[in-house]
Amino acid sequence: MKILSKFPVLAAALSRPAIMFWTLPWLMVLLVAGTVAQKYVGLYSAQTMFFSSFVFWLGPLPLPGGYSAIGVIFICLLFKFINESRWSWQRAGIILTHFGALVLLAGGLLTALTSREGYMVIAEGAQSAVIEDYHARALTITKDGDEIFSLPFEKLAAGRILGIDAGLPFNVEILSAMANGAPGPRKNAEDKTLRGAALKVEMTPAPLALLDENNHGAVTVALRGTGPESDGHYLMTEIMPIYPQIDYKDHVYELRFGKQTTALPFSLALLDIEKDSYPGMDMARAYRSALTIKDQDTAWPALISMNNPLRYRGYTFYQSSYIQAPEGETTVLSVVWNAGRLFPYIASAIITLGLILHLLMSVRGRRAAAILCAVACLSHTPAQAATNDMTDFRMIPVLHEGRLKPLATFAQAQLRAFSGKADAHAAAWLAQVLFDPVGAAERPVFAVRNRDVLMLLRLPKQQGSLYSFSQLMRAMEPHDKNIQSLLQMPPDKREARQRALTELYQKTRDYMQLMRTFSLVLPLAVSPPESLLTTAEAKEFSGTLDYMALRKLEERATKRLKDIVRKRGDNPETYKDDERAVAIFAWQLQALAAGSEGNNLFRVIPVSWDHEERVAPWAVLQEGQGSPATAEQLAHWKKLGLAWLDDDEAAWQSTARVLAGTPTTHFRIEALYGAVNPFQWALALYVLATVVLAVYLMSGKLFSAAVTVLVAGGLVHALGLAARVYILARPPVGTLYESLLFVALICVIAGTWLCWQRRDGFSGLAATSAAMLLLAISLYFGAQSGDSLSMLVAVLNTNFWLATHVLIVTAGYGLSILAAMLAHAWLFEIKDRSGLFVTMHRMALAALLFTAVGTILGGIWADQSWGRFWGWDPKENGALLIVLWIVWLLHGRLAGQLKPPLYAALMAGLNIIVGLAWFGVNLLNVGLHSYGFTSGIAAALGLFCAAEISLITFLYVRRIRHA
Repeated sequence: MKILSKFPVLAAALSRPAIMFWTLPWLMVLLVAGTVAQKYVGLYSAQTMFFSSFVFWLGPLPLPGGYSAIGVIFICLLFKFINESRWSWQRAGIILTHFGALVLLAGGLLTALTSREGYMVIAEGAQSAVIEDYHARALTITKDGDEIFSLPFEKLAAGRILGIDAGLPFNVEILSAMANGAPGPRKNAEDKTLRGAALKVEMTPAPLALLDENNHGAVTVALRGTGPESDGHYLMTEIMPIYPQIDYKDHVYELRFGKQTTALPFSLALLDIEKDSYPGMDMARAYRSALTIKDQDTAWPALISMNNPLRYRGYTFYQSSYIQAPEGETTVLSVVWNAGRLFPYIASAIITLGLILHLLMSVRGRRAAAILCAVACLSHTPAQAATNDMTDFRMIPVLHEGRLKPLATFAQAQLRAFSGKADAHAAAWLAQVLFDPVGAAERPVFAVRNRDVLMLLRLPKQQGSLYSFSQLMRAMEPHDKNIQSLLQMPPDKREARQRALTELYQKTRDYMQLMRTFSLVLPLAVSPPESLLTTAEAKEFSGTLDYMALRKLEERATKRLKDIVRKRGDNPETYKDDERAVAIFAWQLQALAAGSEGNNLFRVIPVSWDHEERVAPWAVLQEGQGSPATAEQLAHWKKLGLAWLDDDEAAWQSTARVLAGTPTTHFRIEALYGAVNPFQWALALYVLATVVLAVYLMSGKLFSAAVTVLVAGGLVHALGLAARVYILARPPVGTLYESLLFVALICVIAGTWLCWQRRDGFSGLAATSAAMLLLAISLYFGAQSGDSLSMLVAVLNTNFWLATHVLIVTAGYGLSILAAMLAHAWLFEIKDRSGLFVTMHRMALAALLFTAVGTILGGIWADQSWGRFWGWDPKENGALLIVLWIVWLLHGRLAGQLKPPLYAALMAGLNIIVGLAWFGVNLLNVGLHSYGFTSGIAAALGLFCAAEISLITFLYVRRIRHA
């Protein structure tokens, strides 16, 4: 009774916001530490150590683990919900949000206790009814094919003996067990006790691999009591599927060591596995597995593809990967059984409704209606951009990086890859490279800014750090052997200077490919010797010829050269003049063909008029793609090249018009997009808006002009994104570069709305500052990517989830940045005359709505694609970190732990949190999201964080002094 009488007091104490306020920082510390640790100790080990544990050991010091921190938060929320959830419309949003969080955490607990995960590998034409665990390993004993005993790896202690307790009529002693080992030849092969694989192989303990699936466990056992022929020491390892079998009293016993398995009450048979690649690339657009479900006496078809799983009897099967081997195709399916699968879906709806209600209750009236409309319209794509006519040559279709694009886009991408920038004259530059290689070789195009590379190659300093192909070839020649050895080294093992050198070398190879593209059909400075020609051929082979004409003599020249070498040896100085001419001619043809081997960069020749596939001119010859249609295309390109060389404008235009055909609207818009470069114009307008807003804040004048310029920048920005949406037929958030553009636009839209509604120049300045920073960063990533209109990996190739999860969570990034910039402005403005503090707080609530909902939707997408709602993946952790930071600040303000200046300073620090969550996790290159890996930004990110900390500290101290 005493306990019951004290329950209200205990409930009130546990429901205090202060508990949440002091627990959340520790959870964030675990989140950051565990995420970074994934790069160094591996995903599975880090998750087990930091997140899936009640106690985290820091050396000998025990600290609360992830389960403990989440448990405290759950208890705090539960008692707050029970003790303080008296219904009212004013509190409806908070109550629903807390209830949704409780449902989400309860579902997570149920999943942790009951879920089973594994994978199934099925070869085409085969079937399987067995799931293998991703991590758990075990020693399994079967009798006549039926499992009678299984012992997890953790219990395989040296000296343990298995006998009657394992259902065995003999003894099995565990001699050793290792989680990871390296195989090597047996040193003591003469040992008479060795049996099976142990006769020739021994395993040496090795450090654990970062990826648990790359660990190769091994167990050594001693069998006793089976008979003199079977008794002895046996080695079992995951690398070699060689297992001891013992015939004992009319029964066959087998010992197996490997991944734990689970037998299904049904089986799946693979009929066909299909990998759908982008045209001209090995990059997968989608995977599909056609299967038959066999359950007792029934069978029916099923299809599994990326983001479209199969659910049957409580199990869910996901398309994980695809294996192409010489013996055939194989599908890899992830398999999950999860009793709590529906909890995240229910919780997502409740939390979303709760956060929307709470935000609407805090802003009232017309502003609430405007926010509701913004939420409802978020998933709609922008309107299409206008088009404009372009020259015919720029409209010629080129297959590049998985899609057909206008030549103008291809030219800009290549020029940007070589020089770091591109302009409206990229198509003219490409024409020179294709049709005038001699002149193109002397044109400064290659940007070389790495000081070590400049010193190594002894390149002189030049304006713009641009060098020609000829300069680089001469400079690289003495270092060719060193470069070739670097190319054999794994890319992640190269130092920064080595990477810069090999990347520069690869760019020169690509440039050479472009210069040699039409050497197949354009005139060559090569003439056949008269001794090779008959009288009838002398006229045919007179004048300037191309390789297609000269190759008719290649077989004859090669045969004559062999006769000359057999007769006079391989020293050309001993040849007669006519023999030397034949040798030079044969070598020239061979060198031209060999140098163009694999030349398939400029893919403009259709191999089928009904398909997107294109090949480069040399591939027509080398890959046997020749046909009357390809011959006609080559003839047009030859005519175009001759028109360029002869400066024949009429022939140039007419031939280019034939090759371009009738450009589609997509092509016209894409060419216009590349020519206009709308985001640079938007950046310029934002700079101008910043200047005019500063004038307004100082003088109170030009407010309308400031808003007009800001709106103009936003319109240009939006039209640029609209063009990308139309060209790619998907939402504009598939890559890191695209997310920068979209987040910048979100900042501008929200900031412009605040500026206009409240006549607040600080809101406008916050928006323009954020947009300028983000667009400036996007210029770097755009230059790095060549053509930024890129194709997506298979798992991202889904417009539904891009238009929901990715749009919403990146919009949350934008609102978070704007809230942080408003916090900077409030700290700077000594007297808050315009209500900036309230605006900042409400913007934080909006940011929490979008980041929380977007993060939950990401979990649902992960459940649809990989079979688990949450896996503590680095990018998942990054999104969660933003949510936890905002929740921490809101609870700190509610609990009275954070006074306004400190609250604003920490809100300003949200910029750092977003930077780490958005860019920092990409530096780790681990996890299921590793397709977004980015290198070379660690120093810039560190500098940004240090600058922000210094600025926020200065503004905070300044604000406190003037308080």
